Amino acid sequence: MRERARNQLLRHRAHLHTLFPLRYSDADPFERIYVDPDDVTAIQRPYDHPRIATDEKRRFDKYENTGRVVCGNWDRSVDSWEDLALHSGFRERFLDGVPWAETEFVRKVTSDGTEWNRRWPNSRWELCTTESKMLEMLSAYDELFEAIRTNGYQPSPVLDEVTVNVGRDGQLIHNNSGSHRLSIAKLLDVDRIPARVLVRHHDWQRRRNELRLGRTDPNDTIDHPDLSEFEW
Repeated sequence: MRERARNQLLRHRAHLHTLFPLRYSDADPFERIYVDPDDVTAIQRPYDHPRIATDEKRRFDKYENTGRVVCGNWDRSVDSWEDLALHSGFRERFLDGVPWAETEFVRKVTSDGTEWNRRWPNSRWELCTTESKMLEMLSAYDELFEAIRTNGYQPSPVLDEVTVNVGRDGQLIHNNSGSHRLSIAKLLDVDRIPARVLVRHHDWQRRRNELRLGRTDPNDTIDHPDLSEFEW
């Protein structure tokens, strides 16, 4: 019952666009877009803004931010996906065949002398109180990799899809859900995967508004997964 009420509230946000066209998006918050994994080149860093709700890990909350349009420089507060330690570990493991215990990612976590439960606060690795538990958790990604390689990338329930934010110029920024699936999709050269948009930048939503109202010159349009619903 609680989940259904939450979903109804989230869907209602698309209707708020009529009243607040630059505070809420016109897009259906449960609509999947299909993105090329290689086009998601950044990961969102924490950013303090009164209209951005964060979860216990300081990520943009994947429910509270659904459908929101936010101004500011949050879309500049990003890191390169290729610099992500876990992605580097996935590359070593799945492309180079390095055992998990010998990857740079595991060495980094297990060799700094910090107590286990304080190394990665507010992350799933905080649950790894020993190296053996960490390796056991990582082994599950071997199964995920094989499943995607064998059966292809399968959609998830819409609220559990890979989530992205869309920056002012249309940059796709990974935010909260599905980082491991996204990493594997990149390594397997999957052409496209389903994703759900959380936050859109004010300037990007303005472009959507202009398109919807027919005020955009067709010569100024771009091919972008968040604009696929428009015809020109």
